[in-house]
Amino acid sequence: MVDTARRSQTETRLDAIMRQALTLSDPTDPTEVAQALAKKYRAGAERIETDRTGFLNPAAVPATSAMGGGPSDAELVQAKDDLSRDLAALVAAPQLKDIQPELQGWQRTLPQIVERGIGAARSAVGERYRAMAMAARQELGDYARLARMLGAITPEFNGTYRSLARSIDQAAALILVLSGETIAGRGFGGIAALPVPVSDLTQRRDAVIAALHDLFNPDPNAHHSEDWPRGLHALTSLNEWLDNSGQGHLRALLDESYLASVLDKLIETVGQSDATVLRGLGATSAVTVAQLNRLLGLLGQAINPASPPLARFRQALMLFVQSFRPDRGRRLILAARPPLMANGFYGLANTEADAAFLILMANRARLASLLDCYLGCGCEGDEIGCQIILDKMLYDLDRAIDRFVTDMPEATQRASAFGMLMLLIINQDAIDVDAEVTNHAGHWREIRALNDGLGDCTEGNLPLRQVLEVSGATLLAPFTTEGIVWTARPDDDDLGADFYRLIRAELCDQRRDEARWFEFAAAMSPGCVDLGALHDRIIGLLGGALYLAGAGSRENDNAPLRVGCEDVTTTIPAHFETSLDSFTFPAYLRDGTIEIIE
Repeated sequence: MVDTARRSQTETRLDAIMRQALTLSDPTDPTEVAQALAKKYRAGAERIETDRTGFLNPAAVPATSAMGGGPSDAELVQAKDDLSRDLAALVAAPQLKDIQPELQGWQRTLPQIVERGIGAARSAVGERYRAMAMAARQELGDYARLARMLGAITPEFNGTYRSLARSIDQAAALILVLSGETIAGRGFGGIAALPVPVSDLTQRRDAVIAALHDLFNPDPNAHHSEDWPRGLHALTSLNEWLDNSGQGHLRALLDESYLASVLDKLIETVGQSDATVLRGLGATSAVTVAQLNRLLGLLGQAINPASPPLARFRQALMLFVQSFRPDRGRRLILAARPPLMANGFYGLANTEADAAFLILMANRARLASLLDCYLGCGCEGDEIGCQIILDKMLYDLDRAIDRFVTDMPEATQRASAFGMLMLLIINQDAIDVDAEVTNHAGHWREIRALNDGLGDCTEGNLPLRQVLEVSGATLLAPFTTEGIVWTARPDDDDLGADFYRLIRAELCDQRRDEARWFEFAAAMSPGCVDLGALHDRIIGLLGGALYLAGAGSRENDNAPLRVGCEDVTTTIPAHFETSLDSFTFPAYLRDGTIEIIE
């Protein structure tokens, strides 16, 4: 039995090494291993293929596809080709010779981001690779928004820039689709994907066992505070709690060999990377994890005095248990499968959040189509300002879709800030308030003045107003049903509510980002458009939303309400010697202003 356990651990570690070295999602799949080896050792693979087929020219040999053979392969090839053509058109334009180095940097970087995102999406069954895919999608979204902004302030190249933005959007959308396709195609159904790489699980398991060993065998030389038997005192208290609570069976988890076997069994199952086995893991691991959570609950109770060894063991065990939380990629399947199939095969599209996710994806395509036809000649400053604001709404809608992918309550609450901005554009009366916001130059300006004429951006364009209204209402719907009215500033008693705090945090993050957007645009624009005025309009829109979310303060009762965001500062803790010096020699003793009389 010992040899069998040792062999299974060896196989698990070998699988982890193969995953890391060859970028595999399933090291037990011989086809995937062969493709990964051929890609890593391309020259040798071409020689072998030439010998096997008899072709003297390796280029004449049909290439072995490293792709998954999914239905999106043709679209992927087209998206890459469109991206290359659009970048080449901008780089070759004589009128843009002044920013040719910057555009050449885009030409080198954007295809690399696409390849990185697509590669990660094909391994999206692992949360680490899924995060890499979503990070690449975020980067592409940033480039797309910057391209649209440059097109708006460079009217003669508006069509070319927006064509590039559409190609970037297509690549970003395919990353989302391929991530969902990978999860659905593997048969996980969003129930259980690889929680973390097996190598990470093994390290977390080793940390748990090492911390448990230190708890029972304290080393006086390992910790400065271990002169007192804090670890042994904690064990004594813990044993009493286990007996008094009637949960003495959890004492087995404090046995080093027993706990190691429990953790190894979980790692062994994950290491097999078989869809059927992993789906079974989703049903069986819950029981084991529940026991570990019960132990964590007891470990979290107060022990006086505090025990560093026990805290170390609890944190290590908590990190391991977090690896087996429910998979958060289930909603990605909705991006890769039609709703009828998603409901039939995977049991999705049956919640309000799933329905909202589908509405947002459909509206995103519609909004992009309408905005590509919005500007026309681009001769009027007001039209350029509206174009940039509306393009921000398209960017925000993409970010809202990404928040819904995470399937986390806090993320969807933060996404409702985007909905508030969309509804403000079509209902500017909601921000007709006596409040001020800081513009790009640091001066206080009335929110009403900065948003003057905002409703004209969609005046007479019923389809555009409908898309913004439906998207905004969809993002805010889960919260307006709880008595939250987005067109009314909350009462003072509600300002501390979690919902409003999250909204204010999201809007402040956006406000900080907007300054960077316009810095990038200024560096690559001809300077014919007043970017400061355009930036002020977006700051005014964000200021109106911040007001409705409860931000703002007054210097006195007669002063106007001033809406702003707190600066993010980092406080470095003082050294031990500095802290001791502040107690021994307070500031009033150093400056000599106070005479001490004994």
